[in-house]
Amino acid sequence: MSAVDNSTASGDTGSGDSSFFAFSIGSKDGPSWPLVLGVLGAAGSLIIALIAGMFQHKRDRQVQEELFASQRRFEHFKADLEDRQRRLVRFENVQELMAQYKKPLLQSAFDLQSRIANQVKQNFLHVFINQRNSARDKDYARYNFAFVIAEFMGWLEVIRQEIVFISGQEDSVLLSSLIDAIKFQFTGETPVQGVPPKGCEADPEYDKNSTLLQLYAGELRAIGEVMIKDRGADSMLYISAGAQNLQVIGYAEFMRRMTKEGPPDGSDPELIDQWECVEKFMQESLAPLLSHIDRMAELAKGDAPVRRLAMMQVLLCRLIDMLDNAVPWDVGRKYDLEAGEEPQFIPRDFRITPLVAHLNGKQRKWLSTQPFMESTDWYVDDPAGEWEERMCGGDVEPEYRKLCFCGFREDLATKTQAEREKGPDMWPGCFPPRLPRQRPLHWYWENGLPPPPWMMGGAPEATGLAKLFKWGSSKVAPSGPSSAGLRQRKNNKEGENSDHNKEADAVSIVVGGRTHSIAVNRALSMAPMLRTGSVTGNSMAGHLPALPPPPPPMAGHL
Repeated sequence: MSAVDNSTASGDTGSGDSSFFAFSIGSKDGPSWPLVLGVLGAAGSLIIALIAGMFQHKRDRQVQEELFASQRRFEHFKADLEDRQRRLVRFENVQELMAQYKKPLLQSAFDLQSRIANQVKQNFLHVFINQRNSARDKDYARYNFAFVIAEFMGWLEVIRQEIVFISGQEDSVLLSSLIDAIKFQFTGETPVQGVPPKGCEADPEYDKNSTLLQLYAGELRAIGEVMIKDRGADSMLYISAGAQNLQVIGYAEFMRRMTKEGPPDGSDPELIDQWECVEKFMQESLAPLLSHIDRMAELAKGDAPVRRLAMMQVLLCRLIDMLDNAVPWDVGRKYDLEAGEEPQFIPRDFRITPLVAHLNGKQRKWLSTQPFMESTDWYVDDPAGEWEERMCGGDVEPEYRKLCFCGFREDLATKTQAEREKGPDMWPGCFPPRLPRQRPLHWYWENGLPPPPWMMGGAPEATGLAKLFKWGSSKVAPSGPSSAGLRQRKNNKEGENSDHNKEADAVSIVVGGRTHSIAVNRALSMAPMLRTGSVTGNSMAGHLPALPPPPPPMAGHL
């Protein structure tokens, strides 16, 4: 066979194999389509299994992530709950500390304002040191004046160390700003302290020796620190990192430290070291204060500084009023001591008379802009409208509304407003009586007493509540001076007679300088809140506007 034949034979063989394969698939006698369908079904099942596995894996991951997220949320909630519990315990501890230190701080503030008032009105230091021949009087005036200042600074330092700051409490913020203002009177060198601006040195509105009793902030801090001791320690201790329950030394220990001389030469080194660490250290810390006191004692009345001390005394009176803010009930016992109420510790009598009359115009304007000097219009018990009429007079400056010190000088409460303003230390609108707290309706039921008529829907004029509202059919109250509190309005301010007021179907109240008209029934239901001073933004439900922004921070610290 030739090569051509061999190649032809080979080509025929290959062509025959392909034809056989095609015939096998397409033949009716071969495996045919079932085999193809089986292969395709197996491939589809594999693909479906892979897709299902991918979705299952994705679903498992999502479930796992949700479990992890739930666990994280639970841990976060647990940590937040523990933090709240710690803050609650800390707040309770702070409240206990504040209750523990409230009385001594009040007493020290009262003693300091009393001594400052004696100095402003009678020139106490000059009289006792330079006009009396008794060495006892001289030493007492010098050291007692220094002690009342050092004691007050000591209690402020105790509160600063053990309490530091209470966040989230509006009263605490106002208290902190008031304490800063008191310290500012010691450290500042501005017209608020009576220091004359450049070119106004001869102005009688300012003091001739205005820098007397001006101390540096570090000196004030040092005075407070050396006055502290540990309540449970036998030996006198100063500042320690873990000290708790601190207290301020008394007058006897103060005098012992200030007058004790050092050991003689050749004494035991331990005695010398102890004297240098306690007595000598206190004497050196109070040396700047005693130097100012000695210089003030040399000045006769008229040359001694007044403005700085007067502002300091007024701020101390406001501090006492803020801390000792108990208000008696109008019926029954003044205070429910069995229910845990605290009475008023410092009587508001002649011994605590704010020296607003001794402030100049710039000082009064500055004081009236401070956030802790809130308007007391809606606290004033003024059924006859005498105080409101006096405040609306054209000769009364607007800032006196915040400087009236409502509830002070209780010995003058029964007098008229004109009689209360008589005297050298009085000013327009001073010392109006304060509204007592109104007993709730259930108290009368529990004690078997008839409630006042206005609680049962009677006319409020019968109980003196007309002063809280302006009764009239008009939807708009007459214009008048704006106020941050609820403005009292005289019923006949715009010539409205009492008969017309009794027939009124609406009442207008002024909040934040804006007038709101509400129904009589709602006004009667709000009257207990107004009289007890329990009105808040929530209880007013839209009737209270936002508070004005606080004034800019004080400048002039040294």
